[in-house]
Amino acid sequence: MGVGMDSLRHRIKHIATTVLSGGRPKSQPDVLAATIDPEYFRLQLAAAGIDPVVEDLVAFYKGNAAARALSPNPWFDEVFYRSKNPDVSSAIDEGNFLSGFDHFVHHGIREGRCPNLAFNQQMLGQIAWQEIGDPAQFDPDFYLLDYELVRQFLKSMPIVTPREFFNLYGRRMGHMPSVSKRGEGEGHASAVLQPWFHNINQELIFSEFDADHYRETYKHELGDMSPSTHYLHIGRKTGNSPNAGFDEMFYRTFYTDIGRAVASGKLSSGFEHYVLAGRKEGRIPKFELTRCLEQILPGLTQPVALANFLELERRLKPHRHRLVEEQPRTVWFFVPRLNPDLFFGGYSTLVHLAEAFLCRGIPIGFFLFEDTADSFNFFCYRSPNSELTRRKNEIALFSAFSEAPFLLGPDDVLIAYSAWQALAAGFYAKNLRSKKFVFLVQEYEAVFHGHDSAHFLVDMAYKKPHIALFNSVFLEKFFRQQGLGVFEKDKQSTDYITFEHVLTPVSPPSSLVLQARKTRRVIVYARPETHAQRNLTEICLIALREAIAKNIFGRDFEFIGVGALSGPHHVDLGWGRTLEICPKVDRDSYVELLQGADIGLSLMYAPHPSLIPYELANAGAIVVTNTFSNRSKLDIQARSPRLIPVDLSVDDIVAGLQEAVSKIGDIDLRTNPAYAVASPVSWQKVFDDLFIDELCKQLDNGMSEEGASDFVNELRA
Repeated sequence: MGVGMDSLRHRIKHIATTVLSGGRPKSQPDVLAATIDPEYFRLQLAAAGIDPVVEDLVAFYKGNAAARALSPNPWFDEVFYRSKNPDVSSAIDEGNFLSGFDHFVHHGIREGRCPNLAFNQQMLGQIAWQEIGDPAQFDPDFYLLDYELVRQFLKSMPIVTPREFFNLYGRRMGHMPSVSKRGEGEGHASAVLQPWFHNINQELIFSEFDADHYRETYKHELGDMSPSTHYLHIGRKTGNSPNAGFDEMFYRTFYTDIGRAVASGKLSSGFEHYVLAGRKEGRIPKFELTRCLEQILPGLTQPVALANFLELERRLKPHRHRLVEEQPRTVWFFVPRLNPDLFFGGYSTLVHLAEAFLCRGIPIGFFLFEDTADSFNFFCYRSPNSELTRRKNEIALFSAFSEAPFLLGPDDVLIAYSAWQALAAGFYAKNLRSKKFVFLVQEYEAVFHGHDSAHFLVDMAYKKPHIALFNSVFLEKFFRQQGLGVFEKDKQSTDYITFEHVLTPVSPPSSLVLQARKTRRVIVYARPETHAQRNLTEICLIALREAIAKNIFGRDFEFIGVGALSGPHHVDLGWGRTLEICPKVDRDSYVELLQGADIGLSLMYAPHPSLIPYELANAGAIVVTNTFSNRSKLDIQARSPRLIPVDLSVDDIVAGLQEAVSKIGDIDLRTNPAYAVASPVSWQKVFDDLFIDELCKQLDNGMSEEGASDFVNELRA
């Protein structure tokens, strides 16, 4: 041990034995003289405006009330001590003590009272060790070596010994005492620990210490020390591992919080944490590639493809079928399921198309790929006013879960709702006279997937011979630009029909209502679920927070989110603003929300343009929406001047919101019917006789002349 450490120990021992007797002060001046730090105290006096040039600091401290209000030692906080100990404050007021410091050095320190806030905080949440009564069971050299805090405190307050400090404070701070080398043998550590060492923490730690492994692994470091002694005093600090199942340096470096705790002295080792808490927390004791990667990026190593391929194989495998030559012609709609609670624009279109055929007396059926046939009863329960419900007894139903074969007529029409159903429809269509199916194209569905097997199969669906029904000019434009689907081999192909979606009927409030509004409302198309990631809800939130931070919105604005399947959700936008996300609402409530909007924000990172920007604009809102490869700023502005097109960057979206705020006072812009987005009047007008005739003509290209004539005539009948 160095000379400096010996000097400190001897100084502490001398003062503790000569100044204190049986825990009681011999003489007040000696204790104060030993604990008042001259340099620190003079700095405190000067800072308080008191002349620090004083010959006898102890006498000055005793005789000057202003000086006694100060802290004469860097380890003592007079204000904290008095506030923490009201009994001491009362005793000072009664004249029993000169100050809190006077009480602390004569009594408080031996009562274990905290001299400062830092001591108090270090004790919070710690498990107290047992006191060590026998000096022979405590090694002060190693204790002082381990804890810099103790060395510095005792240097400034040399009125207790290291063991006394441990009993008074250290054991409550989580300090670990060192085992005396006397009496320790070469056996297992737990067999030779001193009585005080049988604390639950230490018992747990040393019950897993492998002396043989340690000796073999670190034999070049041991010298004449036993494995347990070396580990306790040296090895645990230098990063040695206590057994073959635990890697100390891995644990410290992989778990950086543990590394910091060990470096700061809060933990003696990573192994201490592991046996006390880490194992229960699921932490890894030694390097294992898979487990390490999973803790950093959960799910990264999961062999999902080995399970996914079975699901994809199921989707590719068509249900058993049988061709029935004399079966009456049926228009089959291939759908995953018919659940009205999952209906957005796409399902709504399909239902109206089915109703169009049904109303013309053409038999229809639903082939449910992800649900049972009797689930149609729930559709009827939730949609009592639907034409499908009123005429449910006329509708054929079949499920992929049926054990019976799918009966297919050679003149049947197959209409696929999505790419997954298109894969099956493409297979069955080979048996039809038309050789084609109808693909209701309402999005480029590959955008729903990463560049993975699902993406590959979805792309494959567009290669099947089909007639495309595009639900917007923008979507047709995208497929033509990219050479997809019916345009893959010929960009001038005519194997398609394009229609426009019917918008929710809504009109702006009157100019008087707009002018009378005291609260401005921003409606955000916020769909936080995974199925709606193309709506970029996160980007909407980031842009809103930035716009609010820039004070673009006044205090009279509120923020409402629509489109979610659950809720309500409350999102902090900063600066005291909140976005209230509402769950999906009925049609009337939706219209009411639209008509209350002043500004709309709706993004779509996909070819499909989305409907809500148009419906918000028709409700008189100024709407920020984004461009895409198939819809330029000019394309969007041509639909309505109430639409503010932005590029897909946060800065551009924020700028668009600022522009929207500047336009909400333009009453003519917001109320003039000429600025509304054009929309078909009704679905009956969309799927009218001309539409049905055109679809028939498209399908008859694959038939014989006689068969085509019969087919068209029957559909027109």
